[in-house]
Amino acid sequence: MTKKKQMLVSAILGLSMVVGGCSQGNTNDKSSPSTANSIAIPELTYFRSEEEGEMTVKWNAVKDATGYELVYSTDEHFKDKMSEKTKDTSITIDDLKKGETYYLKLRADKNKKHSGYSHVKELTIHEHKYTANVSKKATCTKDGETTYKCSCGDTYTKGIPSIGHDYELIKTVDATCNKNGYKEYRCKNCGDTKREDIEKTSHSFSLTKTVNATCSKEGYKEYTCSNCGETKRETIAKLDHSYKLTKTVNSSCKGQGYQIYTCENCGKTQKKSLGKMDKHSFELVKTVKPTCEKEGYKEYKCTVCGYSYKDNIAKIDHEYKFYKEQKPTCKEEGYKLYKCATCDKTKKEILPKLDHEYELTKTVEATCEHEGYKEYTCKNCGDVIKKDIVDKTEHKYELTKTVKPTCAEEGYEEYTCSVCGKTYRKTLKKVDHNYEYVRTVDPTCQEEGYNEYKCSVCGDTYKDTIAKVDHKYEFVRNVEPTCQEEGYSEYKCTMCGETTKKDITEKVDHDFELTETVDATCAEEGHKTYTCKVCGETKTETIAKVDHKYELTNTVEATCDAEGYNEYTCSVCGDVKRETIKKLDHEYELTNTVEPTCQHEGYKEYTCKNCGDVVKRNVANKVDHNYILVKTVKPTCQAEGYSEYKCTMCGETTRKNITEKVDHDFELTETVNATCTKDGHKTYTCKVCGETKTEILPKLTHNYVLTNTVKATCDADGYKEYKCVICGDVKRETLKKLDHEYELTKTVEPTCQHEGYKEYKCKNCGDVVKRDVVDKVKHNYILVNTVKPTCQAEGYSEYKCTMCGDVIQKDFTKKVDHDYKLTDTVKATCEKDGMNTYTCTVCGHEKHETLPKLGHSYKLTKTVKATCTAAGYEEYTCANCGDSYKVDLPKIAHEYVLTDTVKATCEKDGYKTYTCKSCGDTYTEKTDKALGHDFTKFVNHKDSTCTEKGYDEYQCSRCEKTNKVELELVAHDFDMNVEVNRVPSTCSTQGYVEYKCKNCDARHREDLPIDSNAHNYTLVNSDLTYNYYTCSECGASYQEYNDKEYVIDLGNGQTTTVVGHYDIAMAQRIGELVNERRAKWGRNALNIVGYDTNLGNAALTRGAELAVKYDHTRPNGERAIISFQGSAGTLAENIAQGQRSAEEVFNDWVNSPSHDSAQTNDKYLNIGIAAFAQKIDDGYYKYSFVQLYSSLQSNI
Repeated sequence: MTKKKQMLVSAILGLSMVVGGCSQGNTNDKSSPSTANSIAIPELTYFRSEEEGEMTVKWNAVKDATGYELVYSTDEHFKDKMSEKTKDTSITIDDLKKGETYYLKLRADKNKKHSGYSHVKELTIHEHKYTANVSKKATCTKDGETTYKCSCGDTYTKGIPSIGHDYELIKTVDATCNKNGYKEYRCKNCGDTKREDIEKTSHSFSLTKTVNATCSKEGYKEYTCSNCGETKRETIAKLDHSYKLTKTVNSSCKGQGYQIYTCENCGKTQKKSLGKMDKHSFELVKTVKPTCEKEGYKEYKCTVCGYSYKDNIAKIDHEYKFYKEQKPTCKEEGYKLYKCATCDKTKKEILPKLDHEYELTKTVEATCEHEGYKEYTCKNCGDVIKKDIVDKTEHKYELTKTVKPTCAEEGYEEYTCSVCGKTYRKTLKKVDHNYEYVRTVDPTCQEEGYNEYKCSVCGDTYKDTIAKVDHKYEFVRNVEPTCQEEGYSEYKCTMCGETTKKDITEKVDHDFELTETVDATCAEEGHKTYTCKVCGETKTETIAKVDHKYELTNTVEATCDAEGYNEYTCSVCGDVKRETIKKLDHEYELTNTVEPTCQHEGYKEYTCKNCGDVVKRNVANKVDHNYILVKTVKPTCQAEGYSEYKCTMCGETTRKNITEKVDHDFELTETVNATCTKDGHKTYTCKVCGETKTEILPKLTHNYVLTNTVKATCDADGYKEYKCVICGDVKRETLKKLDHEYELTKTVEPTCQHEGYKEYKCKNCGDVVKRDVVDKVKHNYILVNTVKPTCQAEGYSEYKCTMCGDVIQKDFTKKVDHDYKLTDTVKATCEKDGMNTYTCTVCGHEKHETLPKLGHSYKLTKTVKATCTAAGYEEYTCANCGDSYKVDLPKIAHEYVLTDTVKATCEKDGYKTYTCKSCGDTYTEKTDKALGHDFTKFVNHKDSTCTEKGYDEYQCSRCEKTNKVELELVAHDFDMNVEVNRVPSTCSTQGYVEYKCKNCDARHREDLPIDSNAHNYTLVNSDLTYNYYTCSECGASYQEYNDKEYVIDLGNGQTTTVVGHYDIAMAQRIGELVNERRAKWGRNALNIVGYDTNLGNAALTRGAELAVKYDHTRPNGERAIISFQGSAGTLAENIAQGQRSAEEVFNDWVNSPSHDSAQTNDKYLNIGIAAFAQKIDDGYYKYSFVQLYSSLQSNI
């Protein structure tokens, strides 16, 4: 053991003796045995009675104790005492007397020896005392609850059964044949409502109208209920058509024939197809001869219908003739070319490559560096190949150099081939280190120690670790737990001074007392606040809100448009709730009858007696038109024929008996001849309508002749150039480039610096290539110099080539050792190593040798004794260097005696004060809890108002301190008969009414329901069809027809007006339908012009005029097409009236050949469309339609 270790052990033993000597009974308990000086006295850290008839006690652990004995009694002098023994540091004892005060003391045991007793503690055992409180009142549907609570916080509850509903009849609604009735009941206690349904009665229907069926439409019988006016219908099936044959078109090879049948009753037609004639009458009209590139054909045409077909004639074979040959070589195939005498097309015949003719031209012997072989060259093409390959010979290696290994580096043996000079090395492994012991560093409780070793050859070091030693802890102090922090015992290491906590005891519970109570109302919850007497922390218990006391304060009756309601107000807090009364049903009666026509439906109009709402019922379909024949139009090659009928009631027209268009009458009007680059054509034009058709004339073939020849060379292809004598087109035919023809022009022999070779040159183009390459020969080295080794560099031999002068180094010898001598010494100290320095006499290189440090030699030089307020210490100093360190001596324990006793008051606890004899330190021990105030003497009262709370004031019987108990505000007395402010409701915001309190300025507000109809609409946009409105408050929008008065010119200075609007969407749809039909016919799409153009404006004018006069002549007497021709270029006009949709008016125009011919005419480029809705009555409009066509490119 080192001197340092011996001194540390002595210091620790001395410290243990000092601590042990101070541990004898620091207590005022006279019962402590004489052996207590060897066992520490435990202290009670926790003693509580939180459960009825039970107590829990905890204490700090005593070092080396084997058990503990807790002594308790109801007598402070411990007569009739009881005891419990345990090895733990806590215990719980039950079956104690409730409400009784017990006295406690504790001692520790060790091997049948006892410590002195701890300070005596007193504890009152808890006994539950419950107070009852109704925490939740019972209602009609829910149970109530009574809560019982002890001052310790323990609670339990008991239920109060629900009281059940007490309903009374408040309303009866009788049943009708459309709707159930009901009886409504309300609970007298809570206002809950329920309903009992009364089933609806049956309808009483009678026949009120009969409409007979036709072959185009079903009829019906209509029945009306005499009670409610509801109607129902029974359908009468449509009649069968009565068809008769009215037209026959016979079949031909041109197409199928057909028969038209027409119904005698309604005019509806059916078409029946006849079989198509099978055979055409063909004649030969054209023959085209075949060539070797293109088939020919014969064309036949039917003399009846013009249908034609072609019979193909197969192409003729090519007539090939030889015109060129390329001979084969041993590298490339040859070929023969043949050309067709008719069309110049060529074909190629491949000639296979020739075989090589090789002869031996070179022999190379094998060495240890390369293989041996024989080289053969082709007589024809010069191609070279190698054969008869011989493997390389093995190297002849000899040992030429050795480097020995050390413990720091590997060594090696080097071997060299005597033939080629190639070398390789064989590695020699490093030898082991030669380690010697250097020093030992002892471990502490904070750092590991180690043994250090060093290699005597290379200076490498390593360490063997010695594990850290354990801390040596000694007791310092006990800290009692509080309601804010845990308790613990603190210990300190005698070596390093580190501290640690042990025997942790939990924080004690807060000592809460009730400090504030706020009662609950129907508007807000109440609460109780408790405050800890020790630390001031608070906790809160919520008191649930009480139920509202509602009374009926307002009733708004229901109407057909809005629900009503009953309004109830809480008499305590003014809270308002509403109970909805359902809307009434409408009561309609017949007020108007409109008969149907062929233009609009009939209907009956009913008005509600209560609110004036109007509905239309019993709607009758429009009646059929009554058409008569007014015109017959024959077919042309541009338009179908048809019969036109007009309705005698409304003037509407329709087309029937449609006949197909006749064929065009074509004649040849233009011929363009074909060339060898473009097809020609023939153009035929119809004599009647000007329509054209085209017949293609196929393009001719080229006629080429040779015009130029460029010969091929070794570097580039040649070509032949041909030109067409008809159109001048040029084409080229490639001539492949020639092969090189080489001959030997130069021979170069090999040396030790470059290869040998033969040089060949092409006869045709002068290109030069190198062949027959021979490898370089070896160097011829001789010894020219020898260098000896030193301690800094190896020795070697130097050789030089006699041919090229190249120099190399061989035969290396390793460096010799340094010649070292001691040149410097640095001595070791307590904490630092010393060093010897050695220097080589040859090269000056240095090496170092470490001298291990000496280590400290400590001795005790000073001692300061510990007291109960301050720790002491021992100081140790090194004899070599003067370094020092201290060993702490812990404080000794206090010796406390009772010095003061204070009794408890209303607000403060009673306590005893203990003072240390040695240092005067004090601590207090609570003896009695604060008594609390006894506020029983009434001294003052102030009444509450609706704005200020009153109070009752009481005085404490012990200390005369007063306490005010706050009283609740009384309710406001609002004058509900006088409105002080009213804000009406809008479509998005609730309005309200305000009432004022009779006693103060407080106001009560009652919300008014949102009025969904109270919009504030403003006009935001308009077009020819609609006016658009938006509500400035909620953003709701609606649109209505932009009906205006349009002035109509009647001529002679007279005018009239018509009221209505234009349907832009319907006009646009008509335009789309027209262009869809034109696309099916292969016609160009028409430009649907806007109303800002002359043509569009003319269409608007005509749409309004047709409402006054339905004719192609304007109300002022002018012909419409002629009138607008100058400004809009009008060529045609389609008009219609009475239709209700774009599809309906378009189909009527399609079924009229004269109207449809305008819709499909490919000469027209632009169309202006208008759909004018004339206002006849509110909600009823009569439509007039117009199409104006123009062929102008601009200014429409």
